[in-house]
Amino acid sequence: MIYLALQHIAFELNQSLRRHSLSGEDIVVLANPVEADGKSDGVATNKVILFLAGLERDTLPIRSGGDNGMLAYQAPTWLNVYLMVAANFTARSYPDSLKYLSRVIAFFQAHPVFDRHSSPAMDEKIDKLILDMENLDRRELNNLWGMFGGKYMPSVLYRVRMLGIDANSITGRRHAVSEPSVVSHAKEN
Repeated sequence: MIYLALQHIAFELNQSLRRHSLSGEDIVVLANPVEADGKSDGVATNKVILFLAGLERDTLPIRSGGDNGMLAYQAPTWLNVYLMVAANFTARSYPDSLKYLSRVIAFFQAHPVFDRHSSPAMDEKIDKLILDMENLDRRELNNLWGMFGGKYMPSVLYRVRMLGIDANSITGRRHAVSEPSVVSHAKEN
């Protein structure tokens, strides 16, 4: 589910950014900022990269488990996904990184919610995605980039809400109980 959500966000963002690109090629990729060996991936060079920066359980008590009449299902686990968007451009292309980052922020400002109405290509397993920009102070930003083993790139962090992980696990069986029917007979005159 996490992959489907991030893939969809990358697809929508890419469609928007391609309109501003002279090359017509994909600008947005889902990728780690650096490989496990600490080197950057050539596929992500001169691209806008999206990567998972963290997860947290959404503890809002407004959602409950489903009930299809006979079977009870466990409620999904609702997640907040922290999505980092970084402009990974070479030193010569640094001005491009700032231009693309501005376009990313403008795109998510104009499209903070993805649902079936606004985004018909979204996977049917996803009901809605809501993006909120997160503020990080310099210390938090430094810690985050250090955690990924990379050097700072122009970037912005978004919290993606309303992502539910559902195993469709049955937690119980309900027995059908019918109400006795009441028949009234009116007296005939």
